[in-house]
Amino acid sequence: MGSKVAVKFNKFEVTANESSISVDLSGGTPIVQYYESIFMPYIVVDFSIIDSGDTLSDKNGSYGLLSNIKLQGSEVVKFSMEDGNGTTLDLSSDKDLRVANTNYLYEGFKSTSLVMTAVSKEAYDNTLADTRCKKNYSGTVSDIVTDILSNNLETGKTLESDSTYTLQQFLGNNRKPFDMILDLQRFAIPATSGSTGNKAGFLFYETSDGYKFKSLDGLFEKQPVKRFIENKEATRILPPRYDGKIYSSVIKKSSDALAQMDEGAYNGSIWTFDEKEGQYVKRDVTSQGKPTAGWAPVTLNKELQNKPTGESHIVKPKTRTMPGDPVDLQVAKGNEENFPTEVLIEQTKQTFRTKMGISGEIVISADFSLHPGDMIECTFPEGNAQRSVPGGTFQSGIYMIAELCHYCDAVQTFTALHIVRDAYGEK
Repeated sequence: MGSKVAVKFNKFEVTANESSISVDLSGGTPIVQYYESIFMPYIVVDFSIIDSGDTLSDKNGSYGLLSNIKLQGSEVVKFSMEDGNGTTLDLSSDKDLRVANTNYLYEGFKSTSLVMTAVSKEAYDNTLADTRCKKNYSGTVSDIVTDILSNNLETGKTLESDSTYTLQQFLGNNRKPFDMILDLQRFAIPATSGSTGNKAGFLFYETSDGYKFKSLDGLFEKQPVKRFIENKEATRILPPRYDGKIYSSVIKKSSDALAQMDEGAYNGSIWTFDEKEGQYVKRDVTSQGKPTAGWAPVTLNKELQNKPTGESHIVKPKTRTMPGDPVDLQVAKGNEENFPTEVLIEQTKQTFRTKMGISGEIVISADFSLHPGDMIECTFPEGNAQRSVPGGTFQSGIYMIAELCHYCDAVQTFTALHIVRDAYGEK
């Protein structure tokens, strides 16, 4: 199913906690499954290792790979591998990976087999009491996210962030850094024209390139980074303009309109309590976003269109003043909202539900240049019965990578992608 081009393991070392001894585990014929996801704030890598008990030798005799390390958890892991195109996935710094858990599948007189899971160092740092978010944060959401990563987690990794609209205030309430940032996602609006009321909702996740805090709508508006085709031809020669072949695919044709309605994916109501006026105000919020990955959005029965289902109850604060504002500025801001409460929560919910309404899985040759959040163009074989106008085929078109897994063993390597989109057809 995957490419026969072997992945090159540049480094695979684990350092013991109780000493400075580092063990090279690349001789254990590892099976590697590397995961990135827009739904995860850290990277996960599963290593399946076989220790024959006599892999290494010195003047005292033969011994196994695991003789000098206990794998108790939190050990430093240095890992780097290279795909057939020469792209390196490099996590070989002391600050990159830590052992999360080990599961011994078999332990005999000579041989041992186990699965070791490694995660980003920040997954451990996130659990520390000293890194909790305890202060009153103020500023744009993107600035607050930068503050938490730099001063709470103290990560040295880069952050690629879309700028956000409007100044806001949030109490840390002793939340863990990742929990705080994930809560902030729904209050973020990209600082672009026409975003308010249309493009609320951000994603926070990590790739091998660093952290990302990105507008979901902004990701869908990007051009495809690569193009892939699935055909039944045995040849490896690709048609013009394509970057790779899809070995297998499963595009989900099922839909659950009832669940979407129940979650308020299309229309919702906001009940806002105005602190200044002392009364509730109701406002209906309808998804205004247009399809970006296709041309045929989901169309509801006319009896259900523009009728709200989801409801949210929130408080409209009296002012949007920031700590330290001069008195005259506080007075000037007295009648302004802290943020547009009438659109944020319901709009974010609608964005997340509709942007990922269509999903599928594809398998391609190992490609370490791809990451979650990338847009790719996929062409699938479809019969005339599935063709539609004006955009061509029903399933083919532009998709966003939501999750990926790089699988590597001694026989084959491939990349499995979970892809999503918001509409059918090719634009």
